[in-house]
Amino acid sequence: MDTKHTGLPWLMQHNKRENRYEFSGGTPANTFGHFCGWSYDGITTEAEDDANADYIFRAVNHYPILLDACIAALSQLTEDRAEYLESDIKQLKDAIAAATKDGGA
Repeated sequence: MDTKHTGLPWLMQHNKRENRYEFSGGTPANTFGHFCGWSYDGITTEAEDDANADYIFRAVNHYPILLDACIAALSQLTEDRAEYLESDIKQLKDAIAAATKDGGA
């Protein structure tokens, strides 16, 4: 899939009239998605909606930073050939693979 997602950082605003959060790329005029009341049991509270919208917003905007940090840490661990636990290196490799969908680094 070669289609790119909307550029970062995303913006978020609460549309009180429609009781939903709106996500946009760069400007509020470029709104491309919204979030309101997603729940497995069909019931959410306003506080839960606030927390869920904030979580999505932070995850999207910080994903590249976290991925870069994992790649840098893995590179440092493997270059230094220090006595790190293989499970730590595997955990970083697995995280990078999951984040890039293709095994990445």
